[in-house]
Amino acid sequence: MIGLITFGVLLLIGIVFGSMNERNHFARIAKAEEELSDIRVFNIKTLPDNIEVGGALVTGNVVVAVDYFKVFVAGFVMLFGGRLSGYEKLMERARREALIRMQREAKALGA
Repeated sequence: MIGLITFGVLLLIGIVFGSMNERNHFARIAKAEEELSDIRVFNIKTLPDNIEVGGALVTGNVVVAVDYFKVFVAGFVMLFGGRLSGYEKLMERARREALIRMQREAKALGA
C-alpha cells in the first residue's frame, strides 16, 4: 500500500512540477527567440550568394532531462504503440534551445 501511495505522489509531483518547468522553459525560449530575431539562421551547407559576411562556426548542444511523469507515460504508450508526444516536446525544447545558444555565440562573435 505504501508503495502505491509513493508511486501516486511521485506521479503527481512529476505532473505538476514537470508541467510548470516545461511551460516556463517554453516561455524563456520564446523570449530569447524574440530577442535574437535579428540574427539570420541558415540550415544549408553554404550561404546564399547575396550575403557578404565572414564566417565562423558556432555550436549549440542541449540535453533536456525527462521528468518522472513523461517516463511513466512513455512506458505505458510503448506497450500499445503510438507517438511519444511528451518526448517530442523534449526534443523541440532542446532543438530550439540549441539554436538560441548558437545565435548567442554568433552575436558574441559580431553577427
